[in-house]
Amino acid sequence: MPLQLSFSKSYMKRILLMSVFVIAFASANEKRFINSSNDGKSNPLLWMIINQISGIDSKITKLQDKDEQMNKQISELNHQVSSVYVKVISKIKTEIKNLQKKHTNDDGRTKQILKLTGDVNKLKLKVKKPCESGWTLFGNHCYMFELSKVSWHAAKKECERRLGHLVKIETSVENSFLTSMVTAYGRGNKDFWIGLNDLTREGWYTWISDYSTVTYTDWLSGNPDNSHGIEDCCEIRGSNWNDVDCSMSYSFICEKQAQIDITTGKRHDTIR
Repeated sequence: MPLQLSFSKSYMKRILLMSVFVIAFASANEKRFINSSNDGKSNPLLWMIINQISGIDSKITKLQDKDEQMNKQISELNHQVSSVYVKVISKIKTEIKNLQKKHTNDDGRTKQILKLTGDVNKLKLKVKKPCESGWTLFGNHCYMFELSKVSWHAAKKECERRLGHLVKIETSVENSFLTSMVTAYGRGNKDFWIGLNDLTREGWYTWISDYSTVTYTDWLSGNPDNSHGIEDCCEIRGSNWNDVDCSMSYSFICEKQAQIDITTGKRHDTIR
């Protein structure tokens, strides 16, 4: 029976990072080998390593796709559950109204109305709303796509006023969601402020939400370039990132943690 290996997502990511490090420091001959099938005859070990890297990268991509699908499915199921609660509440309210239309002074009827009213109140508590109106749920975070155009600093203040922060993008899955939303709902706006900046030190990019150093990036080709020496704030431009003058007026994306954890149903006490 052939040996079957299963890799955790975090393990595969570590392997990929190590592999990327190896490729980044490969010699010129090894780089030429990657695009040459003939060199494989003289260096089968390198060919095997490249095949393994390609296979791991493919598995990680599939896992990321599954994560995105799972987030969408969980959000849809959560919406369905809430819809059921709303329908039940509506039926109970109708039953209460029918009982109230009867003019007989019946203690049993009064108790029944009180019980049904109590049931309605309990069910209302179970209608989970992870995000407020105007915010879009993805994973365990809520996102608001504001189309009005302001400077980066004004966008930062507005997000904070709404108890959130300019969006922090941590994975390719999250980035794909955001760029797809910009395309679908931006109404022609392709420029949206994000929380990334190098205001503290030129070339040192951090997220305004927690001042953490950027790890995942998706820069527009040739960027960041700090054109004219004044580009310290970052935006999503279409489907990639771009550094730009902070005083420019763009739409913006706010982010905050969902009020309800969609996987456990528990309420969050803190905002990321």
